[in-house]
Formats: sequence, C-alpha cells, structure tokens
Amino acid sequence: MMIDLTQTVSLTPAEVTERLRALPVFSTLSEEELNCISSAPVVHVPAGQILAQQGEKLTLFGILLQGAVRGYYNYGTKQAQTISTLEAGAVMGEYALITQQAIPVTAEAVEDCLILSYAAEEFWGLMARCPAMRNFILGQLNERLRGAQHRSIQEEKLAALGTLTAGLMHELNNPGAAASRAASQLRSNLRLMHELGKAFSKEHDKREFECVWALQERAFSSERPQCMSSLEEADAEEALAEWLESNNVSNSWGLAPILTSIGITTHDLDCLKAEAIEDGKHSVENIIAWLASMVSSMQLVGTIEESITRITGLVKAVKTYTYEGKSGQSIDLNESVHATLILLKHKIYEKQLSIKKSFAGGLPPLSVHAAGLNQIWTNLLDNAIDAAPSQGGEITVKTGTNGGRIFVTIGDNGAGIAPEDQGKIFETFFTTKPMGVGTGLGLGIAQRIAEQAGGAISFFSEPGKTEFTVSFPIKQESK
Repeated sequence: MMIDLTQTVSLTPAEVTERLRALPVFSTLSEEELNCISSAPVVHVPAGQILAQQGEKLTLFGILLQGAVRGYYNYGTKQAQTISTLEAGAVMGEYALITQQAIPVTAEAVEDCLILSYAAEEFWGLMARCPAMRNFILGQLNERLRGAQHRSIQEEKLAALGTLTAGLMHELNNPGAAASRAASQLRSNLRLMHELGKAFSKEHDKREFECVWALQERAFSSERPQCMSSLEEADAEEALAEWLESNNVSNSWGLAPILTSIGITTHDLDCLKAEAIEDGKHSVENIIAWLASMVSSMQLVGTIEESITRITGLVKAVKTYTYEGKSGQSIDLNESVHATLILLKHKIYEKQLSIKKSFAGGLPPLSVHAAGLNQIWTNLLDNAIDAAPSQGGEITVKTGTNGGRIFVTIGDNGAGIAPEDQGKIFETFFTTKPMGVGTGLGLGIAQRIAEQAGGAISFFSEPGKTEFTVSFPIKQESK
C-alpha cells in the first residue's frame, strides 16, 4: 500500500481498542480479542490519496478505523466505474497477502482516513494469535473472492460482447449495403427495360429476332459460362468494347464487362446487328442496352440473394453463440466454434490472416452443465489473431477426439509466449498485450469456464507456433 508510515497518529492501544469496540463488526469481541488487534500503528491518510494501485503486490494489511475508501478498475488510460466502497470496520490488503497475487483494483481514500496498519510479518502474527480476527479476515476474503470472480466474468463477457458486436455490425453492414445498392440499381434497370420494351412492336415474330431472344434466354439461364483467366477475360472485354465503339454504342466500356459475364462474343453481336438492320425499326444501341440491363438485373438479383444468405448465416451464428449451453442441451462443438469464427471474421480479414480449419466429422455431442463455452473460443481466437504476424500470419483451428476426450485446438504462428511468462498466463490481470489492449482476464476466465464444464486447457508455445487445446471427456450415453 502507498501509505506513508511516518504519518502516524498518536493513539494509545487503549484508545485504539475503544475505536474498534465502537465499530459494529468488532463490538462483540472480548477485551482480550480487541487488545490482540490494537497493537499496531494508526496512520492518517488524507482524502484523495491512492492507497494501492491495481496490479501491484502489497506488503501491508489495514483495518479502516475511520473514513471511506473506494475501489475501481483501470482499463488502459480509462478509469472504470467504482465497484466497491469500504466503510469504517473494513479490512484491506488480505487478498494480496494471502493469495500472493497482485490486487485487482486501485484503492483511493475518498475521505480522511485512519487506518490500523500491519506489515506483512505482523499480519501473519495477527492471523496466528487472534482466532476471532482470523475467522473474520477469512470470511471477508471468501466474500470478496466470490464477488471478484463474478465481476471478472461479467467484465470479460462485456469485453467479448464489444468485440463480437463490432464484428457483427461490420459483417452485417457489408451484405446489407450490397443488397441496398443492388436493389437501387435493379430499380433503374427495370425502368430502362420498361422504356426500351415499349419500343418493340407487339406484332414482331420471335423468328425476326432469333439472336436477341437467344441472348435473352442466356441472360436468364442459371448456368454460367466457363470461367476465364484474368487475361482471357480482359481480352474478351476489350474485343466487345471495340466492337461497341465501332458501332457507335455509348458507354461501350461499361457495357462490355456485363456482356462478357454471360459469354457474349463479337459473333453474337454481329448476328444481333444483322437482325436490327433487317428489321429497320430498332437501333443496335437500344437492343444492346436492353439486353445489358437484363443481364445486369439478373446479376443484381443474385447479389441480393447472396447478401440475404450471408445475413441469415450471421443471425444463425449469433443465435448459436448466445443460446448454446442453456437449458442443458447438448452442444455441437464444430458448430459452436464455427459460429465464433464467423463473428470474428472481420478481425481476421482486417489483419489479412489466412485461416486453416480442420473440423473432424462425426464428433459426439458435448453434454456439459455450463454455458459460455463460446467465450472460451472468443478469448483464444482473439489472442491468436492479436499474436499472429501481419505478414504471413496464419490461424489454425482443429477439432477431434483423442483418448476418450473431445478437443478444440486453436493456434497461431506468432512470436510465441516467452518462457518466463508461460507460468503466469492464467493469472488474473496478467497480460503481455500493450496498455489498453488486454485486460488480463481472458485466459483465467476461459480456464475457469472449461473447468466448470469438466474440461481442461493446455498449451504449447515456441517461436512461430503457439497452440491452446481445450478438451472435455466424452460422456457415454446411458442405455
């Protein structure tokens, strides 16, 4: 704690005992028990002073005799909302001293405080010689551990939700915008086709425009021409554009790619031109514009269908992610991991990473009594994406069974976890990510969720290869 031990207050043990007796939590203790507690110095801490910083190791324990102290989280440069306020009678520092872990919050005096302060050695002496105080401290520690666990899980869920919400909005925006543009262009095409269609006389026999009708059928056909190489496609478009220009068709370079997409060649256009000349009533330009509008409209319908399919897939992924594990239903492991991949796809694409998936077929359903397995995949995939290099980065995802267990392995080809950090990665608030990027909650919570579901997390890391494997026992169906 950042307590200035020189700012002690001159109180006798008897005066400290009286102050302790006045506090409800200590009012039932005997004189002997109060005397056991009161033999430590009392320190004055002014309002506004930081007593301890989040993430530091403490060497002091304190009992708040007077005043109030608030605890809050720091995320990078942002200060989170106050999560607790300690009043007179509260104890401070026991979590860090007993667990030997860094404190999870920053503590700040919000009023002038008087704190009964014990060094680490004195704290352990207090625990040994004062049973009543020991029981009180351990009770407070148990309560705070439960609260900290609940808060950390909720905070990590919110962080995961933020990541997935950003991805979902990104993924929904792309097909939504594509569908909107396609619908708008389709409306323009249909209006143009209506105007051009009025120019064709109703009494025309189909035989008079055999080439035109054949090309229209091709536009409506679900069969696409054989794919061309980029060079072949460019040559075909250039040939059509030159033909259109030589025949005074406007927007020739805009129409050429549309006509090429359904395999129209200059031979087809020669046939169409011959029919237009023989008819004498309709210009080549109008016929080609009508045909191009037809082709474009069919392509736009395809774009709208594809966009709607993508949105439907995203909605299904969100439902899988949100509701899996609830009501005790079995979980399809492949579908669970795939749903999370869909929602994180934007991060993979933004970093231009490749992804190698190997989903084993015929996996038994996973029956667990804990929700939130998708939060494990989110944390591991998010870490892998951050760790993979921007140039040549690769994410690997593999599912399968081994030795009576069903597993998911998520890996990356990043720099790896330093040997000196490998024993600490599951500790609360430990992170190797830059300030403001990582909270240090993810892996610890992922491990806790896996263990609550009867599973385990293991990992292997070296430069160029890091893999985390989550495995669960395969439960045999009772006959």
